[in-house]
Parts: sequence; C-alpha cells; structure tokens
Amino acid sequence: METAFSIDALDTTSLVEAFGERGLDLSHFPTRTERKRAGNGLEEELYVLRRYLFTLDAARLLSYPVKLSKSETPDFVGTTDGAALGVEITEATSSADQREMTIQERSGQPALLGTYGGRYRGGIRDDALPERGRRADRDLTADVMRAVRRKRGLSYQTPQVDLVLYANGNANMMADFATFSPLVCQQLDRWSAAVTASGRVRRVAIMKEPKLILWDRPGRPIVMNLYTTLPPQKDVVTSTT
Repeated sequence: METAFSIDALDTTSLVEAFGERGLDLSHFPTRTERKRAGNGLEEELYVLRRYLFTLDAARLLSYPVKLSKSETPDFVGTTDGAALGVEITEATSSADQREMTIQERSGQPALLGTYGGRYRGGIRDDALPERGRRADRDLTADVMRAVRRKRGLSYQTPQVDLVLYANGNANMMADFATFSPLVCQQLDRWSAAVTASGRVRRVAIMKEPKLILWDRPGRPIVMNLYTTLPPQKDVVTSTT
C-alpha cells in the first residue's frame, strides 16, 4: 500500500487526473481497523481530502493551481494559487463510540447502538428543553468542538491550515443535519476568537454525509453537497441562516 501522495493540479481536469480512483471508495476494506491502517492512515485521509477538494471545486471555492503532498502536522502541505496552505484531517467522534464500533466489528453480529458500551445504551433519553436541540445534535456538536480544540493549538508547518473534520460515531448516525448544522455553527461563532486565536486555522470544514459545512468567520457558514466525483454542472452554494 502506497504511503505517498501528491497533487499538482492547474484546473479541474488535472485535479481529477491527480486523484484517479484514490480515495473514491473504502468499502473494499473488510474491517474499519484495516481501513484505518491502510497506508498508515493515508487511504482514509485521501477519502476525506477527495471529498473536500471536489466539493470546493464544484462550488467555485478552490483556487488553482493546487499543489499538495502528504506530510505530518498538517496531513497535507502545499499551495493554492501560490499561497502556502495545509490541510489537517481528523475525526469528530467519541472514544466510547470508537470502542463500541471495534467490539461490534469483532463480534461479527449486528447490534443496537450502545450495546457494547458506546453512547445511547438503552436508547436516547433526552430531558432537555427543545430549544437546546436534540441530544444527538448536541453530542455531535460537542464532538466537533472537542476536535477543534484538540487541533487548533498544534504547531503546523504551514502558516495556515484548513481543519477538515469528518463526523463518525453514534451521534453522527442519529443526528439530524437540519438541526445539527445551525447548532454547531452557533458554537463555532461563540468560540470564534479561540478557534482562530493562533491565526493558523483558516477555516473549519465539517463533513456529515451528504453535506459539508464550511466555516471561516462568525455568521458566514456555507453548506454544500458533498461530492466524491465532480458533478456535470457547478453546484449552487447556500448559506445557513
């Protein structure tokens, strides 16, 4: 399995050529453990990177030429339109859910969420006021903010990074995008000074199938359809309210 990857794209066509079929699909890995270990994590990172860049391109938000290569801290380093940039990829999840998914996978048997100790054992009980949002939406928002806090203070090789989070875990499976999206954007707005305090985080991107939330300043999130391959026509960009 290859552990190196680079992109040198002048336009949409060369971006497609640079990826080929890399990162297109992960279903050929029999287990999530094998998927995460493939190429020392590279295959899963390319799965996320592909969706991020193709989605930006479809929305006319990707500045060419794009040059990126595999690195560490951040995961990919390079330039867009001549400006130095890094891309850091991480999960928005909880350790309890990750442990449960591993145990369930080893059992080989289907099970209800929470059966093996993850969140929502015995079902989702939520006594909070409706205006606080559904429990799964709040939990996924907490997953996102925890990942942002963990990653924003790292010493990156590049002056700025795009922090790309992909939702994974019980909360992701149960959360409703329509109610999760404004909730997580409110939290990012509230903590905007802390998120961007170091000047290193250029934007936060949150992938929750089938959508991507792009946040770079308070009150200005952008919601887009996620793309694994480029659509025939440019996507319409819509802002959340």
